[in-house]
Amino acid sequence: VAKKSVAAQCFMAPSAFAAAADLSQLKAEEAEFESLLHKVMSSSARLQEHPRLTVSTDFGMMHYEMQPHSQLLFVAFTQPDFQQSSAFSFLREVREVFLRHHGEALRGQPSLSATGAAAAEL
Repeated sequence: VAKKSVAAQCFMAPSAFAAAADLSQLKAEEAEFESLLHKVMSSSARLQEHPRLTVSTDFGMMHYEMQPHSQLLFVAFTQPDFQQSSAFSFLREVREVFLRHHGEALRGQPSLSATGAAAAEL
C-alpha cells in the first residue's frame, strides 16, 4: 500500500461563529470531516472515478478535486448553503497558488513524479 502525504493549510481566519459554538459540536464536526476525508483518500478507485465531487454530511459539505497527474488532493469544507461553484473556484485558486509556490519542489518527489502533460502542468 502506497503512503499518501497530506498537507493542509487554512486560508481563512477563524469564524466569529466558531468562537461562540459549542465545543462538543465543533469536535463532532471535525471528527465527521476527518472520517470522510480518510474514506475518500483510502479509495483510489473512487478518486479515479470521481476526481471532482461534493459530498454532503450532517455538518456541511466537503468539496474535493483530485489532480490525476500529480496525485494532489485539494479539499474544502463549507457550510451547507455555500455555493458549489464558489467552493470549486476557491479550490482552483488554492491549487494555482500552491503549484506556483511548490510546483518546482514537487517535480522531484517520487510519489508525485509526473511526465508529459503533468510535468508541464506543474
